[in-house]
Amino acid sequence: METDDLRVVVNRLEKLESQNRRLARLVAVLLFAMTWPLLVAVERPQGAKTIDAEKLVIRDSKGMVRAELGTAPDRSALLSFSDGKGGTSMALRGVTAGPILELADGSGGSVWLSSSATGASLSLSKGKGEIELAARSTGDPSVRLQDKDGKIVWHAP
Repeated sequence: METDDLRVVVNRLEKLESQNRRLARLVAVLLFAMTWPLLVAVERPQGAKTIDAEKLVIRDSKGMVRAELGTAPDRSALLSFSDGKGGTSMALRGVTAGPILELADGSGGSVWLSSSATGASLSLSKGKGEIELAARSTGDPSVRLQDKDGKIVWHAP
């Protein structure tokens, strides 16, 4: 019975990984599609090769911030998209250790993708409940399941 449960969890994780890869590709295309017109539309002085600014902010017709390109308080590069209610719906951070992509639903659910010299991970969470898949720099995989109270209910290794 226990191996059947494990097989079900592994199959579900494989399906989530596949969906996440497709989502990551879609996000990359959308990011490019959304930022390219902005970069092309910026008027530059004749002969200028660069645009120099600390932050690019895009607001909707009601004045709400919907997107920002700049730096986070820790001075890492940041591209974030807002939900129009003050919450971040998607963020891409270029931290020193490696890039982080976060997708949030505005009500405590999120997907995190990260990669660094120490490994790569995919985390799916809602509140304190979380599923984390990771691959260490050695190539060793790990899986961790956390319940709604934040208690680890299963992990391997």
